[in-house]
Amino acid sequence: MEPGKILEELFDRKTLAVLRLFSQNAEKQYYLREISKTTRVPIATVFRIVRRLVTMGVVQEIKIKKFKIYQYGTGKESKFVDQLIELRRGAVEEFIELCRPIEGIRQVVLHGKKLKDKAHLLIIGSGIATEPLVAAVAKIKEEMGFTIVYLMLEPQQYEQMTQMGLYSDDRQVLLQK
Repeated sequence: MEPGKILEELFDRKTLAVLRLFSQNAEKQYYLREISKTTRVPIATVFRIVRRLVTMGVVQEIKIKKFKIYQYGTGKESKFVDQLIELRRGAVEEFIELCRPIEGIRQVVLHGKKLKDKAHLLIIGSGIATEPLVAAVAKIKEEMGFTIVYLMLEPQQYEQMTQMGLYSDDRQVLLQK
């Protein structure tokens, strides 16, 4: 079994969603309602998960008068959780796997550098089925909190734009059919 699947078996989807939110936004502080809204996990469940993470030292609880906000910890516990989460295949790799069966895609190119929570991709092909592509982008956003920004191009358009120097940044071919 691959490491990413083991991680999913060890933690339920809701716990992973909360952990990813904190890990990907370590500098941000959240109210429970914000965590619930962003992860689409019920607030009572978020409360239980966050309480457990605070007890373990992964998340810090900050009290301001009668309010409580939560932030990803900076200690060894949080660093360990980061290492565990990194074992899971990255969002871009997940997206590529979802793109493999989509009709019409010939190539997927990473344009520029992959950021912590976003990647810009060029989807090159003819007659690309857009519904499964939109569904794949939504799934990655919902499950991993990662944004895929993409542009669909015909192969001729891509070649012309490359020759014009419009795509001179770092480019990496992620999928070639």
